[in-house]
Amino acid sequence: MKLLLIMLLIVLISLLLITYHFFNTVFNREKWVPLSPLKASSYEAANEEGKQWLLADKEVEELSVTSFDGLKLKGLYIRNNGLGKTIICVHGYQMTGLSDFGMSIRFLCSTGYNILLIDNRAHGRSEGRYTGFSILDSKDIIAWCKYLVYDLKQTQIVLYGISMGGAAVLNAAGSSELPKEVKGIVSDCAFADAFREIAHQIKRAYHLPAFPVVYLYDFWLRLFAKYSLKDMKPKDSIRNYQGSLLIIHGGKDRLVPVENAYEIYESAACDKEILIVPGAAHGRSYLVDREGYEEKFRKLLDKTEQERI
Repeated sequence: MKLLLIMLLIVLISLLLITYHFFNTVFNREKWVPLSPLKASSYEAANEEGKQWLLADKEVEELSVTSFDGLKLKGLYIRNNGLGKTIICVHGYQMTGLSDFGMSIRFLCSTGYNILLIDNRAHGRSEGRYTGFSILDSKDIIAWCKYLVYDLKQTQIVLYGISMGGAAVLNAAGSSELPKEVKGIVSDCAFADAFREIAHQIKRAYHLPAFPVVYLYDFWLRLFAKYSLKDMKPKDSIRNYQGSLLIIHGGKDRLVPVENAYEIYESAACDKEILIVPGAAHGRSYLVDREGYEEKFRKLLDKTEQERI
C-alpha cells in the first residue's frame, strides 16, 4: 500500500512538472515555442506587403491604454477621415496587429473608417507575461472601446478579430460594460470554447486526452495568470449581443474546425450572417475569397451605418 501511494505521488508530481513545462510553452510569452513557419508563403508575403504600404503611405499614431490589472497595452491608430468611426482589429495567437491585418489593411482603409491595430497583452509592444487567450483579451478590448468613446469621441465602433482575436471580440460582445457605440462585430476563424480548443490542440499535437492534461493546464493558468479557460465561452458570450454580426471561417480549417463557426452562429440571437470559404485553411479566408470577404464585410458596415442614422 505504501509503495502504491509513493508511485501515485511520483506520477502526480511528474504530471504537474510536465504540464507546467508545456503550460509555459503555450501561455508564457517568455518561454513560448514559436509557431511553425507558415507553409503558405503567400500569407506572410501579403501581410508584409500590406504592412510596408501602410507605413509608407499612411500616418500611423501609437496609442496606449492601461488594462484592468495595470498593464500598458499598445495599438497603432490610422486616422482615415473616418469622423467618429473606428474599426478595432484584434489579432491571433503569437501575432500582432500589423502581422495579422497587413493582408487586409488596404481594404480596411478603403472603408473610410479609422483603423486601430491593437497588440494583445503579452504580444507585440504590449506588456504582459501571460497570454489572455480571448478571455482577458476581451476585457482589454472593452478598455480600448472606452478609450475611443471617451477620449477620441468615437460614436461608431466595429470589432474585427481573427482566430484568438475573433474569440476575444465575441467574448467582449457579451460584456455588460461593452459601450453602446459598438455597432458591429466581424469574427474570423474563432473558436467557440477556449478549454475545448486547447483540448483539441493537445490531442492533435500529442495525442493526449483532455483529462487530466488540460485540467492541469487550467490549474497553472489559475495560479499564475489569474484566470481559467472556463471563465468565458465565445459561443455563450455572443448570446447577449444585439448588434450586427458576421461570422467567417475557412472550410478546410484544421486548427479551429469549421464546426466552431456554425456553433457560434447558432448561438447568436442578433442580426447575423455567416461566410464559409471553401478550401480556406486557418486564417486564409481573405486570401482565398477576397471579393466575397470584402462584400460581406461592407454589408455589415452598411448595416451599422443605417443604425447610426
